[in-house]
Amino acid sequence: MASSNQQHEPTMRCPGCGGDMDDVHGDLVFDYPGLTITVTEVPMMQCRACNERLVPGSVGVVVSQLVSELHASMRQFEANNENMPAPTDSITIHYSANGASRSAAIA
Repeated sequence: MASSNQQHEPTMRCPGCGGDMDDVHGDLVFDYPGLTITVTEVPMMQCRACNERLVPGSVGVVVSQLVSELHASMRQFEANNENMPAPTDSITIHYSANGASRSAAIA
């Protein structure tokens, strides 16, 4: 789960260790049996000391809803097409303030 080196002045303290937190963009990986969903470039706060990461509430809601819907769609596809393998086992979604774009990659 990499994050960019884009850093700004800390705006809050880490709830875990009290260290300075920076605004960064990083990846969130959701592992399900037979499916990995990666959301890239998610805005978050990361602690300089312990690397704890916090996703702002509104961003977390959007990412959680998107991943849940995508996972449900993949499970529905599998249920409706028992004799066909899932079209992919790895999905990458690029997060953007203007919305998320999706791309699928077969791993």
